[in-house]
Amino acid sequence: MGVLYNQVADQLQTLIQDGVYREGERLPGVRALSRQFSVSISTVLQAHQTLEARGFLVARERSGYFVRLPASDIPEPSMAEQRSKPLPVSAREMTLDLCADEQKRMVPLATAIPHPDYLPLRQIQQCTLWAARRGLETLDYAFPGKESFRRQIAQRMATVGVPIAPDEVLVTNGAQEAIILALRAVTRPGDIVAVESPSFPGILQALEVVGLRVIEVPTHPSEGLSLEGLQLALEQWPLKACVVVTNHSNPMGARMPDVRKQQLVSMLAAANVPLIEDDIYGDLYHIGERPKPAKAFDRTDGVIYCSSFSKTVSPGLRLGWMIPGRHMASARQHKYFSNLATSTIPQLAMAHFLEQGG
Repeated sequence: MGVLYNQVADQLQTLIQDGVYREGERLPGVRALSRQFSVSISTVLQAHQTLEARGFLVARERSGYFVRLPASDIPEPSMAEQRSKPLPVSAREMTLDLCADEQKRMVPLATAIPHPDYLPLRQIQQCTLWAARRGLETLDYAFPGKESFRRQIAQRMATVGVPIAPDEVLVTNGAQEAIILALRAVTRPGDIVAVESPSFPGILQALEVVGLRVIEVPTHPSEGLSLEGLQLALEQWPLKACVVVTNHSNPMGARMPDVRKQQLVSMLAAANVPLIEDDIYGDLYHIGERPKPAKAFDRTDGVIYCSSFSKTVSPGLRLGWMIPGRHMASARQHKYFSNLATSTIPQLAMAHFLEQGG
């Protein structure tokens, strides 16, 4: 019997690979296939299970079996070449075009946002209504952020190896503003900043807004920023900062190993170059424990940590934060002069959400 159902599976697989049955197409019913191959229904079902295991079929409840071509063995993307000189950034139009090109029936891959089905909509609605009823507490500017929210952030950071006090947190309008504030805190227009290549368009946009030049450093698809490339850039150019997505970088998806994070922090500290760490994807791990940020290995207070809840709770709340370290005074000043403070109600709502175990 085992030989027979494998023979049926092999014949069906050949038909699929030859295009007789195309991807997404429903296979004939088990009774029809039983007659076609002159075998029992149980043999056909075993053949289907074999093809499922091989990746050629997918079962849909009450609908039957459908053709699904297995993913090919795709090699890792190659690393970009090391750039020989700094370049000005021009990403504004590209970023706006990406954000505008949205079709409701398609998954918006232009911007890294979660599908609504994965967001805690009901809990956020309840917490927002709770926050809106807080009376006078909702009407102040709350600069540099609501104490209850910053306390929750401090508690979360402690779980990833970054013990801080609430007053070390500066609340921002998403991680994008945090990155812009970090850049403004440590650079001046025309300065040179190291970035990953390829890099997230939002980071390039932030660099353009601040008026900086960039030196691109190749990024390995699994180990992240090339430390060898960064060392070369440090030797050749007067870098004023380095911007890195250490966990699940966009668009490469690289997760820098802890040992390389330690080396990155030490290398930049030795050169007295601030590391601006974008850890917005750190909570989106799939196996094992939540990866540590590079900030966990910071011994000189030179890493400026940036993150937000846009990828895990709600993009629309525009609620982020930064831990500027020794650059807090400058970051606070730029925040105050740019928009004074972040909206109070979202902070109260998120603090309440986190207090409830969100």
